[in-house]
Amino acid sequence: GSGADADLVDLTLAQTAGLSFFTGCGNGDRSMSFVGTAAAINAALDGLRYQGDPNWHGSDRIELLASDLGHRGSGGTKTTTAGIDVDVAPVNDAPTLSLPGQQSTPQPTPLLFSDAQGNAVRISDVDAGAATIQLTVSTLALGNGTVALGSTTGLTLMAGNTAGDTSFTVRGSQADLNAALQTLSFTATAGGAAHGEA
Repeated sequence: GSGADADLVDLTLAQTAGLSFFTGCGNGDRSMSFVGTAAAINAALDGLRYQGDPNWHGSDRIELLASDLGHRGSGGTKTTTAGIDVDVAPVNDAPTLSLPGQQSTPQPTPLLFSDAQGNAVRISDVDAGAATIQLTVSTLALGNGTVALGSTTGLTLMAGNTAGDTSFTVRGSQADLNAALQTLSFTATAGGAAHGEA
């Protein structure tokens, strides 16, 4: 049998020919227990795959327990245990943006983005935690309006003007950025299109 300590880990054998399973199936298991000849077991372990959860990292250990089931000689069943230490290094995941669909507003009424309006814009980064990340909001692709933030608490302005500009760049924690995005607005310029894909 074999198993990994972490709760977010799957183990997959290279093959399962000649094995009979008591627990697991040999494909994507947290733990498995099986019997077979030494040759069949070695063939299954030759290419054993350890797969952690995409957003988990840390120290782990693959534990193995082997039993001869008492088939040879006197003294009953004999077992042995061993383990393989695994260090799963973190990988930097890209931030993600949650955006509403196409929006519209009559000129010159600003278009507000928030939970209350049902069209909130959100940013997230699974491995950033409370660390600083950067966000740029821009209308330069079409040039038909300006964007603004009603609140910039906790943010650092890197470029542009958050009071109303065709583009601005700010840095802050996910929490502060998402709080500011609750006050995001778009205002169409005179003669410009008052709709677009957000």
